[in-house]
Amino acid sequence: MASDDAPLQDSVSCNTEQKEAEQEAPQSLLHICRFCLSRNEEDLIPLENVLLLTLTIEDILLFTGIQIEEEDYGEIALCVKCTNKIQTCSYFRHCCLTNDTTFRELCADLIAKVKAARIEAKEAAAAAEQALREAEEAALEVEAA
Repeated sequence: MASDDAPLQDSVSCNTEQKEAEQEAPQSLLHICRFCLSRNEEDLIPLENVLLLTLTIEDILLFTGIQIEEEDYGEIALCVKCTNKIQTCSYFRHCCLTNDTTFRELCADLIAKVKAARIEAKEAAAAAEQALREAEEAALEVEAA
């Protein structure tokens, strides 16, 4: 199980070293990523801008588990990496939901075909049984005659 978690851990960095190295508070919340705590100001985007361009607050809550109050939108920043990760998750979820509809339609078609084949097989078996009975009756009539 631990080996299965390794790729996820590699792709989701929690910046533990950065947390330990930078214990002092930033001058502004706009100088630190709300999620990974990156302080690389060249990569930081105000949350207000992220919400205007790419993500919804629902995406952020759904994929981070963190609820951000509307009055805090102007005071919080996200780094490019975290924004991209949330976008990737959002896109993947959208694809899964879209494909689920198609999958269910395909399954419904397949189930309908299987049911039709079963009915056809039952009808063929019933016809074969009827033909066998008729043949047996004809044979008995020939023997009786």
